[in-house]
Amino acid sequence: MFQVNFDTIIGLLSINILLKLFLGVIIGLIFGITPGLGGVVALAVLLSLTYKMTEISAFAFLIGAASAAAFGGSISAILINVPGTSQNVATCFDGYPMTRKGEGARAIAISATASALGGVIGGIVLLFMIPIAKRLVMAFASPEYFMLCVLGITAVASVSGKSLVRGLIARSLGVLISFVGYDPVTGILRYTFGNLYLYDGISVVTILIGLFAISEMIGLIVEGKTIAKISFSKVNLRKQIWEGIRDVFKHYILFLQSSISGVLIGMMPGIGGATSNVIAYSQAV
Repeated sequence: MFQVNFDTIIGLLSINILLKLFLGVIIGLIFGITPGLGGVVALAVLLSLTYKMTEISAFAFLIGAASAAAFGGSISAILINVPGTSQNVATCFDGYPMTRKGEGARAIAISATASALGGVIGGIVLLFMIPIAKRLVMAFASPEYFMLCVLGITAVASVSGKSLVRGLIARSLGVLISFVGYDPVTGILRYTFGNLYLYDGISVVTILIGLFAISEMIGLIVEGKTIAKISFSKVNLRKQIWEGIRDVFKHYILFLQSSISGVLIGMMPGIGGATSNVIAYSQAV
């Protein structure tokens, strides 16, 4: 196994592969920044471009796009309070307030550093877990998925703080909204009321665009103000970027905890990055 991994790493260091990886990252960032697209849409669109590539080139191209889309979604979440992908929902909670205070560059630097290092840690952990990953994933059944759902729901309590009643109301609404569309087990339509647009359920990103982004933009236009409360000329971008990078290393224990939980939850089929994102945020809170 280790010989195969070593040969793969050597193959990735070629100029052709690195160019494919860089191109995939650039395209993935564009898809991630655009709310409503994300990594899944990027992979679906870019798949047709890989037919004439070698196996390693295609994987490097697609993985670069998917990984960059996850980070790109945090940029829109930080700057305009709308997550580009569902994996960046919790980024809005603290990222956008930092932008309002004129620290948007620092927040993006934190996201970029944590995403890059988290991806490296995740890749290393999964590399050594390949022999047992299949057994672990196949061991998950309905009881395990149910307990993960319970864990995600109870995480609301730690995020709600003193407003526990509001948290419970929001949690109940979230559960009701998740029931809209096809049942993933039986395939039966639920709460669509004959509306074709509800067959695929309600997208979290679409809700956030309507509730937060549009209302925020209308408010800024009416008030004639900018998102940040301080002038751009007073912002030291270089200083904020270095502060953001140092913040990740300063809180390295929390970063490692979040990385490990993200790897374990991300391995489970059907869970997704949105769950690990919220659980990691509640753990930090």
